[in-house]
Amino acid sequence: MKTKISTNVKVYPSQWNYRQYKAIISHRLTELDNYNNTIVNSKLNECIIAFNQAKDYLCQNMTTLNQKINIIKEYIYKVTMSKKKNRGPSTLDIQKVKRKNHKRKFKNDRI
Repeated sequence: MKTKISTNVKVYPSQWNYRQYKAIISHRLTELDNYNNTIVNSKLNECIIAFNQAKDYLCQNMTTLNQKINIIKEYIYKVTMSKKKNRGPSTLDIQKVKRKNHKRKFKNDRI
């Protein structure tokens, strides 16, 4: 059964090794590209580990096989979504103030 799962990483197609399913790291690429590709490869390795953990869980709990796709997604999304940066309360407060000021300015322009 095939399904698509987002890993939240991006690689240029020219820098992707289709045989090994890894980003290419080479002395021909820029330092920044190599750094980005290293991050991508480490993230993909974490996803592979999470997938293997999901397989182990499914093998030990055969009664949950009917939910296999959801369980695999749950394990992989723990890895991919857990490191997203949460905006702090100060950022949200600043954005609220900006919105209020923008609304006030817009109202004053209409009058």
